[in-house]
Amino acid sequence: MNSLDAIEQRHGLLLPTAYRVLAARRAFDPSSPRHLQVHKAEWIPPDEILTFEWIRPPEDGLVAFACSGGGDVWAWHSGRQTPGGEYAITYCPHDEDAGLWYAPNFLGWLYRTGLDYATELYDEQSVARQRLGGWAAVLDEFGAAEHAADIRVVVQASLINRKYGRQSLPALLLPEAVSERVAARFGLDYIDAEFWWAKEDSGAG
Repeated sequence: MNSLDAIEQRHGLLLPTAYRVLAARRAFDPSSPRHLQVHKAEWIPPDEILTFEWIRPPEDGLVAFACSGGGDVWAWHSGRQTPGGEYAITYCPHDEDAGLWYAPNFLGWLYRTGLDYATELYDEQSVARQRLGGWAAVLDEFGAAEHAADIRVVVQASLINRKYGRQSLPALLLPEAVSERVAARFGLDYIDAEFWWAKEDSGAG
């Protein structure tokens, strides 16, 4: 049994087709020329998902597939199946027991991470626009044409200065614009919608 089949069997879910195809082309392997870089996340190798060690024990149903260098986790929730047969994706911060419902499916997650990326450009402007265009191409490939088209709109947007405390950051979108897009495409239950990701007896700190 390969690692993807083992994940499905252990957790009782079906992995998205796009995820399986990307895994087959080694898009989750940083040493591969086809590696797919995503915003503020590193892919958990599929063969390490079943043995992934969370900072604190998670609630049942959470299946981690990506994490940040600081320990934040992106995970499917097998207890929340969404239209189309996929499972909602959650954001589980390392320093809080409350997480967020982030996207209703895998391609929606990739779309939203692209929008979030556009709110704080740490890359050169040309690099940022190229990266966004690459994510749009992936969305198009797997049939998420509306998401892809919206990302391409962002690619063409004028650069703005976003106030960030006492600093100013270059951006292509403001966070409010991201929230408007997410609400329109996913629904209000993906806007600041919290859930408890850590088991109650595992307490932060």
